[in-house]
Order: sequence, then structure tokens, then C-alpha cells
Amino acid sequence: MKKIGFFFLLGLLMASCYIEDQGVGYDYANGQTMTFVPSLGHNVDSVQYYWDDIYIETKKEMPFVLIFPIQEQTSGTHYLKYWIYYTPGSYIHESGGYISSASTTKSIKIQ
Repeated sequence: MKKIGFFFLLGLLMASCYIEDQGVGYDYANGQTMTFVPSLGHNVDSVQYYWDDIYIETKKEMPFVLIFPIQEQTSGTHYLKYWIYYTPGSYIHESGGYISSASTTKSIKIQ
């Protein structure tokens, strides 16, 4: 019984570390650092990040965390876009066909 409780607690702790799209949706100010953990499925090969359509970097290892310092940004809404690249032939879209990539855009507010 103790083992089951331990593994249940461990599972809850791990799930709390990777909440979907952590850090996004909050207001930031210049000088702060945004840590973004995307919610991803299986068979992800890499993730490319863009800030207002300007390339930031490519992450090639799980959990594909982006640590981005907010510096010299104008006040208002900015956009974090990320392209997810899947291992070739491994991701089936809901339409039934294989896809190699998909993108998502999140709004970020700068004070």
C-alpha cells in the first residue's frame, strides 16, 4: 500500500511540474524572464520558437523549455509562436493523415 501511495504522489508531483503552456498568459515587465513549457504529445523531434515572428531558437530535447528574457520590449501584446516538428511518419492528424509540423501562437502582455 505504501508503494502505491508513493507512486501516486510522485505522479501528482510530476504532473504539477508540466502544466500546459506554463507561464503564458501572464503580464510581464521588461527585465523579467519568461519560462515557457509547451504542452506536447509524443514523437516530437524539435520545437522552434519565435517572438513577434522573429526567430529565437530551436529546442531539440524534451521537455523543450524556452527561457526567454523580456528586454527592451514595447508595452502591449506580443506573440510567442512555436512550431512543433514531429518525427517523420509518426504523428497522425485528426483528419487521418500524417503531418510533419504544426504551430501554435500565444499572446503575451508586456506592461
